[in-house]
Amino acid sequence: MAIPKSVMASGYIRRMFRAGTNESRELIKQIEWTKYLCGVRGVRWHPSGSWRVQFKRRCYEHNYFVNCSCYFRVGQWGFDRAKEMAIGYRRRLEYEWAEVQEAWKVIDHERETARLKKREARRVAELEAQELMDHDGDADGLLIGGEE
Repeated sequence: MAIPKSVMASGYIRRMFRAGTNESRELIKQIEWTKYLCGVRGVRWHPSGSWRVQFKRRCYEHNYFVNCSCYFRVGQWGFDRAKEMAIGYRRRLEYEWAEVQEAWKVIDHERETARLKKREARRVAELEAQELMDHDGDADGLLIGGEE
């Protein structure tokens, strides 16, 4: 029987396990522990009697940080509804993070394109200036040579 660690954080459940009495053993057998497990990453049962959503992402390149922790209380929403809402919220956060990354790809591509255009314009201007300098130098040389 796999018991979630977060469930063991509840004092009354921990006492029930440590008591070792016949009554506590019978109660432990009656509880469906798999209900307290969630297959979605970042969603877990919290000892306060709620489902907790944790979402943490960092993007140092864009100086963008997300740290979200949200509780869906069983007392307010009911056990199954709170779990569904927690899973839905976690998926929404993941979807919005993916949207932001796609937007950053577009912005980064536009920024890189503008940078390359500017670099090419600068290179062309330098070549034209060099060509103009070379051309002026040749003309001066011819005049000087013709005077001698």
